[in-house]
Amino acid sequence: MITASYVNNLLEEYHALMKFDDLDIPIFVNPTRSEFREVGSDVRFIADAEEKKVYVWDASKVIHRTMKYFLGLDTVSPTMFWGEADKRGDNYLCVDSDSIRTFVDFYKQDSSYKRYIDKFLSQDWSWVNKYIDMDPYIQEVREHIKDDSGRGYLKKHKVV
Repeated sequence: MITASYVNNLLEEYHALMKFDDLDIPIFVNPTRSEFREVGSDVRFIADAEEKKVYVWDASKVIHRTMKYFLGLDTVSPTMFWGEADKRGDNYLCVDSDSIRTFVDFYKQDSSYKRYIDKFLSQDWSWVNKYIDMDPYIQEVREHIKDDSGRGYLKKHKVV
């Protein structure tokens, strides 16, 4: 028997089916392990610190910029994190964020970039770890902005 709570659980987990270039792209919010299996081993995601929601989809299907318009999100905010994650064992690990990498690369050169990253790092992102482990990536960002050796840009897929 289909109950109201069963329907509500489905609605909370499955956000939408995006139709894009003849593709059907499922988008999950705060996905369960079985939903992650449906998405695949390489995912893109947007984490919303204010709403405590993680939107996840297959990384090979569509980029963040397209997804943010579809979802109606303002992702140019230090309370939004758009990243890429790879499956490592039974978990997913954040391996990159184009948006954060750009801001970090110019952290010491432009005060607006510094303010953005400082506000981003002041957010509590620990809740995302239930879905995608962000701790190593955020630690790499912290280390990079403290390093005065001029070691260059934050590298994509640096986290191993």
